[in-house]
Amino acid sequence: MNTSTLSQSGNYIQTLSIRPIEALAGHFELLIQSQWLGAKDPTGLQVLHKAIVSSSALEELRDMIGQALSP
Repeated sequence: MNTSTLSQSGNYIQTLSIRPIEALAGHFELLIQSQWLGAKDPTGLQVLHKAIVSSSALEELRDMIGQALSP
């Protein structure tokens, strides 16, 4: 699983994880989670978005991000 921090502000963190799904060749789980370090359980994660996407959808997302970052 690949995980990256999307944003961090004080004690609030949002992360993005992508992992292949073995039972569905060519598909991945895309997971966006949040974590509030000031919560009763600071290690707890909240799911903000979870989707199953194809590798071609991830490639389109990659290209869209690349275009958004280009001047």
